[in-house]
Amino acid sequence: MTTEKSQKLKAFLEKLPDHLVDQLTQTVERDRLEGGTEMPHELLLEGLRTALLEGERPVNRTPTPMRMFCMPIEDLLVGARTQKRTGRIARSSLMPVWEWLASDLMPKEFRKHYDDLTTAIIENDAAKVRKSSNAFHKVGSAALAKAFEKAGEGSKKRAKIAEMLGGEDVASDAEEIGKVLGAATEILELREDLPMGTQSLTRDLVDTLCGKYEGVAGKAPASAAYVISVAMHRLTRPWEILRAAASMAKKVEAGGATREDLDIVAELLFGDMEDAIAHFEKQSIRTFDPDDARLYLTTYAKLAKGIAAELENYSDEAWTERYDALQVTGATEFERLIEQVPDQIKAAMPVRIASARGGGKSRRPDLRDDPNKELLDRAIKLANFMRECRPLAFAANVGTVHSDAYDVILDDLNVYRNGLLLELRSFEDTSLLSRARAYLDLTVELTAILVSEGEAQIFRRKSAQAERPDLAANG
Repeated sequence: MTTEKSQKLKAFLEKLPDHLVDQLTQTVERDRLEGGTEMPHELLLEGLRTALLEGERPVNRTPTPMRMFCMPIEDLLVGARTQKRTGRIARSSLMPVWEWLASDLMPKEFRKHYDDLTTAIIENDAAKVRKSSNAFHKVGSAALAKAFEKAGEGSKKRAKIAEMLGGEDVASDAEEIGKVLGAATEILELREDLPMGTQSLTRDLVDTLCGKYEGVAGKAPASAAYVISVAMHRLTRPWEILRAAASMAKKVEAGGATREDLDIVAELLFGDMEDAIAHFEKQSIRTFDPDDARLYLTTYAKLAKGIAAELENYSDEAWTERYDALQVTGATEFERLIEQVPDQIKAAMPVRIASARGGGKSRRPDLRDDPNKELLDRAIKLANFMRECRPLAFAANVGTVHSDAYDVILDDLNVYRNGLLLELRSFEDTSLLSRARAYLDLTVELTAILVSEGEAQIFRRKSAQAERPDLAANG
């Protein structure tokens, strides 16, 4: 197929509705699994990929040997990341590890288990699929564990593995995949007890989690921590995993749990807070994206509030110290940006110094130039950012600074609105009317965002009444 035809096919597939994407994806994957040769499988799936990622509902993907092999790892997968964290595995690392197992680590065993699992999937035999998957997980875990024997950090063997796989982060992911697979049976059982999006980690679920953890710790200690990590990623409120730590911590001294295992999930939570802080550290008030900033602040605020609540119930000195330090650093960075927002919004409302009664000076709207559209658009974005962040600010420990900045913006807006009303009542140049109306539109929109739609409409009526009838008729 020519490049032009391929591009047209991809464009067509990307526009298909969800139900057709679902049907076609399953058909293509099933045909590929059964060894069909007439369909251009990879081309079709590549064209469907955008629809699969952007669809409004999850697509029921056909089981494949690789998908079944990776199922215990699924909850730990992440896309782009700034740094490797224990307990998170890059999706991009899966294929290099899969190919390493197939070509170097266990080629004969790989082919046997791959074929067994393929047959079970084609036969739609759930019990056989489960049995074949379990066997595949065991040999895969053993092969990866053996590959990393005497391959500690800084060793020549480790460097060789990293070079072959594409970097140290991929090598670390590969080592973790082996450990996760060592607890595959328990993890898959836990996934059934703990559906994705579980709203709260109840006492019964804590007991179930502790039981799974202890079962793995007894036979594969290096894999036990990943039972906790998987559980955390299945929670709507991931910080609630810390309440399981309260139960597990009692077992540390008895050898039933290790401090390092508990620290892994705490480090992931603190790491997410750090990522949000790092995002703000790199931002300039003149260039930062308010939409991105709101998402990062939302993540940070939810974590900060949730972790604080859990630490009240389970006091841990090391974790509390780490949390407190992050709160200080986070507040510093958030405050740095929030304190500068009023000036950025004010820049969209230019003023001039005019003579006032009694020989004094006053600040009046400057209507000598047309509004700067770039500044107007940014003022609207920043106003939305400030409004949407109001409920987050106190959780992020910047409530007072946010409130102060919000008040400054409202004061500046009120002064500018009153100034515009005075201009409308006093100026005689009809050419200024269109500019005044443009700035009025801005202040009305800012009022609707920062105060209320009702207040904005009241000001709109006041401005219409303030316009001189003769100028309004000509304007």
